[in-house]
This record gives sequence, C-alpha cells and structure tokens, in this order.
Amino acid sequence: LEAAAVSVILAGINLLYPEDPGFSGLHFAPYALAAFLFASYYGTGYGLASLLLSSVSIIGLLPLVGTLVFRGAGLSVETFTGPLASLRKTAPVPVPVIAVITYVFGAIRAGHRGESGNRLKRFEDTSKENWRLRQENRALQTVNTEIEGRVSKQKDSMTSLYTQIRKLDTLDLGEGLGVLLETVRMFAGVTKASVWRFDGSRGALVLAAATGWEDGKSEAGIRLDDTIEGWVFRNTSIFSVRMILQYDNLGRMDTGRNIITLPISIGRKVWGVLNIEELPFEKYNLYTERILQIILSLAEHAVERAVEYQSLIETEEIDTVTGLPLFSQFHRMLEDETERAATVGGTVSVIILQIANYPELAERHDPRNLRILVKDLASLLLPLIDNRGKFFQYKEESQLAIIYQNLDFDGASLFCLEALERINSGTWRVGDHEEPLEMIVGYAAGGGTVTDADSLISQAENLLEMQKV
Repeated sequence: LEAAAVSVILAGINLLYPEDPGFSGLHFAPYALAAFLFASYYGTGYGLASLLLSSVSIIGLLPLVGTLVFRGAGLSVETFTGPLASLRKTAPVPVPVIAVITYVFGAIRAGHRGESGNRLKRFEDTSKENWRLRQENRALQTVNTEIEGRVSKQKDSMTSLYTQIRKLDTLDLGEGLGVLLETVRMFAGVTKASVWRFDGSRGALVLAAATGWEDGKSEAGIRLDDTIEGWVFRNTSIFSVRMILQYDNLGRMDTGRNIITLPISIGRKVWGVLNIEELPFEKYNLYTERILQIILSLAEHAVERAVEYQSLIETEEIDTVTGLPLFSQFHRMLEDETERAATVGGTVSVIILQIANYPELAERHDPRNLRILVKDLASLLLPLIDNRGKFFQYKEESQLAIIYQNLDFDGASLFCLEALERINSGTWRVGDHEEPLEMIVGYAAGGGTVTDADSLISQAENLLEMQKV
C-alpha cells in the first residue's frame, strides 16, 4: 500500500510535466529513489514491487489521468501519449540498472538484518548464560556457606550430638522420640519430619511423633503395600527422593511427602520409620543422609529400651498411686538384664531403697499420701540414674527398687551414697505436715557369668536386712 501510494503521488507530480513522462530527463530518479528506499527499508521484494508499480503508473495511469483531467485545457491525448514513444529508447537502459541497484540495496538490507539478528541472538545467549552463571554462583555460595558451617561447627557439633544422645536415653518413649526429632532438626536442618511406628493390630504405620506440623493436625495410618514409608519398612532400606528417577515403582508410590525416609530398627527387627518431609535445598545431599543414619544408629539402643519399658507398662499392671511397675515386672526385667549382661559382658545392679520409719508415719498419715511420697522419691532420684535405670515398686509399699544397667558394685555403692545425701538434704511433706525420712539401702551388682536374678535380689535384701539390725 505504501509503495502504491508513493507511485501515485509521483505520478501526480509527473502530471505537471507532461512533456517528461517518468522524469526520463532525470533518468527516472524520483521513481528509482522510491524503489531504493523500499528495498533498503522493507527488502528486495518491496523495492521491486515499487519499481513495478511506478512503471504501471508511468505507462498506464499517467496518460489516462492526464487525458481526463487536462482535456478541458485544450490538451490532446497525444500531449501525454506522444512523449511515451521516446521511453522506448530511454527506458530499456535505466530500468534494468534500477532493478539491479534495487536488488543490491535489498541484499545489503538483508545482510544487515542478518548480522543484527546474529548479534541479538549472541546477546540473548550471553544474557541466558550470565543468568545461569548467577544462579550457579548463588547455589555455590549457599553450598559453600553450608560446608564452612560444617567445618567451623564440627567440634561443637560433636559435643552437641553427645548431649542429645544422652538425652535420648530415657524410658519415656514419647519424650525420647521428641528428642530424636530435635536432634534431626539440629544436625540435618530439617523443618518438617515425623516418626511412624508399626501397629500390628491395624497392619499399618501410625504416627508416633512429629515436628514442624501444624497444630492440631492428625494423620491416619499409612498402608504398607503402596506407600514410600511402607516400602522402607518392608525392605529395611533408606529412601531418597532422587530414587524416583531410577525406579518406576517408587515413582508410582510418591505423593510428594517423602524427601528422605529411613527405617528405625530395634535389634534385628524394624520398629518404624523416620520420614523427612521438608528440607532446605542445600541440605539435601549424601552428607545429610549419612548424618541421619548415624543419629538413628546411636539412638537405636535408647529407643529399644523405651519401647520395652512402654510395652512392659502397657501389658502389665502398675501401681495405681505411684505409677511404677510392680515386683513381677521387676523380676522379669532383671532376668532379661542379667542374661543380656552375661551375653555382652556388661554389668547390671539392683538397688532397693526403703523408708525405715514408714510404720510410724502410717500411724499418723493417710496411706495414700505415703504412697505418693514413694513416687516423689523416684522423681527426686531420676536425674541421678542418668536415664539408664528403671524404677519399680518393690515387695512392700515402703520399698522402691531400681535396675541400673552398666553399673558395677563400686558404682552402685557411690550411687547409694549420693541418693541418701540428696534425700536427707531435702524436706519431705506428707499431706500438710513436714516429716523426716529414715532411709536404708540394699544393693548388689553382677555381670559376666552372673545370670541369676534371684541371687542379685538375695544379696541386696541381705544387705537391707543387715541395716535394719
């Protein structure tokens, strides 16, 4: 449209000079310049189109319009058609030259556009590469910060890990699993994790502890047959999210809630799984997986003891007032501990504490308040056993028994001295009255070849009776 409009305008100007159609005297310069302009700006095709439209205007449009417009002025048709005959001599030479030059201008324009396109493409590629390098640099800085943190905090981390593992050694399973998740959060940077235990009655994994979850959130049981947690439990194998790309069956099980999932073993059996649900990107690496495996390996013994103790509490009777397991449980567990000590070459101690003035106190106070006093004694001595002992209600209401793992005779003697010192230095209230306590202690230790629980009980009771005399 632009080329046609320019050709019409040039033809209109040419009407003012009917004796020089096409401006042949100027060697068709106006029309040639129009073709050159379109070839330079739009390309060769548009330049040649402008030249063609100009030729049509000169040969056809110019004589026709000139005749119609200027007939009234006394001009004849020959006034416009006559000079066209001279074009037969002049046009064959410049028109091809103009066409060639038009093509050259178009080729120059095409080359320039191609070079500009190449420069633009190189600029685009360079921009993308710079963006990629910036992203890599940012990621490397994050990873470098993480590695520097590992190195600088390594010494403190070992101390913290030791402290956390000591805190794990508790008979309260819920508290122990909470400490386990706290340890995982400290050393692996986990923001959301959960522990699932196997419930044989339901044939599924049920939630045992969680961290980073929304308040009040609850989860139904997880099936074993078509879930990542179930696969880890059944195969006793670690799962990492990168394995989805390698194994189609895991990809079909994936629901987006598993980044790293590890089995929690007790002895030779799998008890449950630890599932890492949210983890910072820079923390997802082989180092973190190894840290998690180390933590679970160190926590295995503590979790095993807590599970055994909870099972003991749940399956057997406990004292309704003190909440302590009864003597039957004490005897059964002591048998297990002596056999274990003989197998692994460890030691086990039995400590019996008795309130010597219990009969006198019973004459003045409610028996239930006195039973609560026994419970308070257990709470007072709990920090001394360093979560390696178990409290039991002994044969009499005034007696408290402790099974203490990996404690020899000298250690048991020292523990008894510290326990008596702590008890005697405190004040004791029975109901609303403050009362003194007279404590006697009997203890015995065994290990190695000692596998008889009754002999340990007999030794501790004999020492207790000797103090009564």
